[in-house]
Amino acid sequence: MSKAQLVVVKRVNFVCAVDRVRISTLSQSHLLGEKVMIPTVHKCEPAYSVLERLGGKGPVSAHLGLDRSTLSRWCSERPGGTGGMIPQQHWPKLLSMARRYDIRIKLADLAGMRG
Repeated sequence: MSKAQLVVVKRVNFVCAVDRVRISTLSQSHLLGEKVMIPTVHKCEPAYSVLERLGGKGPVSAHLGLDRSTLSRWCSERPGGTGGMIPQQHWPKLLSMARRYDIRIKLADLAGMRG
């Protein structure tokens, strides 16, 4: 199990392992008013790497005019997500954002082609 899949909730002797499933204990902790830090577990490529190189979901969602949850779906496995694929309609804006901030991203990066 990777570090990204381990969630530690601050309670007495309570460790909850998350492995692609939602566990009701996280919801219960929220109801108790405890802060729960959930790490990024959706890291499907190429979306995850492209978003990270551009500064994360916040800046990219603002630039594209999309909700952050939309970008999260790009990094999620199918059927709930796109399996890492970035919709082509957003490629031009992503490339212009990369140029603006002098970040090297090519079409091959967006398409997930390794060369």
